[in-house]
Amino acid sequence: VLFRSKIVHKYKFFLLESGVVFPNNSQVELSHHRGIKNIEKIGAMLLTVINNSMYCKKIIALLPYQFHPQHKHFKKVETFHILFGELTLKKENKIFNLVQGDKIDVYAGEWHSFWTNKKGAIFEEISTEALNADSEYFDNKINKMDRILRRTTILNW
Repeated sequence: VLFRSKIVHKYKFFLLESGVVFPNNSQVELSHHRGIKNIEKIGAMLLTVINNSMYCKKIIALLPYQFHPQHKHFKKVETFHILFGELTLKKENKIFNLVQGDKIDVYAGEWHSFWTNKKGAIFEEISTEALNADSEYFDNKINKMDRILRRTTILNW
C-alpha cells in the first residue's frame, strides 16, 4: 500500500507540473503489466473521462522512461493527441516520435507500443468504446494474466 501511495503521488505531481487538467470525476487506474512493483518501468496511469457506446476519452500519463507493452485491439480505433512531453510510438514496426500537439491514429488490428524519454508524456486517447476483452498483447504472459491483476483502481484520488 505504501508503494502504491508513492506511485500515485508521483503521478499527481507529474500531472500538476504538466498543467494538464482533467475532470475530478475521472476513473483513475494504474496499469501494470509486470506487477505494481515494476510500474515505473512498465505501465501507465489511465484516467477515463468518458466511456460509452459512442466514444471514449482517456488521459494517459507515462512517467519518464516508462514503457507500455506491444498490443492490438480487435475493435477499438484510437487517436492519440500529445498534451505534454514526448512519446515514441511503435506502430506496425514503424517508429513515430511525437511531441506536444501531434496526433496519430491507431486502427483496430495494428500492433503498437509506446514509451517516453526523460520528459515523460501525457496524451489524450480518443477512441471508440473501450471494452475489457478487446486487447491482445504480443507477450502471451500478459494475455494469461487476469485483467484485474494488471490494473489497480485508485478510489481516493
